[in-house]
Order: sequence, then structure tokens, then C-alpha cells
Amino acid sequence: MKGARVLGEQAGAGLVFALVVMLLVAIAAQAALAVLAYEARAAATARDAVAAFQVAEAGFERAVFELARDPDWTDRRGATALLGVGGTGWAPLCLDPGSDGSCTQPADSTSFPAANPFGTFAVSLKARAGSECGEEGCVCIRSTGRAGSAARRVEGILARAAPGEPVRVLGWREVVAEYDSMRCD
Repeated sequence: MKGARVLGEQAGAGLVFALVVMLLVAIAAQAALAVLAYEARAAATARDAVAAFQVAEAGFERAVFELARDPDWTDRRGATALLGVGGTGWAPLCLDPGSDGSCTQPADSTSFPAANPFGTFAVSLKARAGSECGEEGCVCIRSTGRAGSAARRVEGILARAAPGEPVRVLGWREVVAEYDSMRCD
């Protein structure tokens, strides 16, 4: 009789143990799902950041191309049509080579690539003088790429010895913070 009484006292113990184990498994699953969701967001953010940097680089390369086909950077025609307009000294790059003092295609929100865009770039330029610049002076370029929730900026300085001469990139880099810029401000 003594054995039956001991068994009777433990009748609900298995159920309690099973519920505790299920609770622990549910907590572990919840934690795993939270980590998985965080990792997915982090991967998407990293993907957007890489894409934004690539778009910013594409904008910078487009600026080099447009300025290379602009024979004179001081005449406010072609790529430099908007240079000197506005109070900050920074002006959008003009993507219309036939522009003269105004621009129908400023590079302020240009989709890249054009056929199937995954981001946009905005390119600004500013005149700069310095000992390393030729008679035309230098041009500072800021290209900001945006993709998804990320934005990245590339900045560089271009120079040309004389009108019609090849364009030289004196330096370029990614700008990490707003206060971090190449001798253009």
C-alpha cells in the first residue's frame, strides 16, 4: 500500500515537467527567431550600404566623364553650366553637354543603372584653386549614392592643365562623416 500512495502523490509531476520543458523550448525558439530577424535586418542594411557606395562611385565616374568632354570648365557651359549658381558654391553637375547657363538634366537624383535602377546618385561640383591645379583650376566633386535605406558619399578633386587637356583625378575617397571632407570647404 505504501507504493501506491507514493505513486498517487507523483501523478501530476510528469505533466509539470513536460510543461517546463516546453516553456524552455519556446523561450529558446523565441530567442533564435529574434536573432534571425536581427541578422536579416543587418544583412539588408549591409547590402544597401554596399549598393549605395557603388552608386556613389558610379556618380563620381559619370562626373569625370562629363567633365572630360566639357572643353572649358570656366565658361559655365556643358557639365559646369550651373557652377557658380547659388550661395554655397556647390552646384549640381549638368548631364546635358549642350547646356549654356542653365541645365535641363542636373545630376541631383539620377537613377543607376538606368535600365533597372537599384539606387540614385546626386553629384555636386565646386570650383577650387590651388598650386596643383592648372590654369582652369580644379573642380571638387561630391557624389552621394542612395540605395534602400543607406546613403554613402564619395568626394574627389579633378584637375586639367589647360582647356581641352585630359582630366586628372588628384584624389578621391569615401567621406565617412559630414565634417570629413577633402579641402573643398
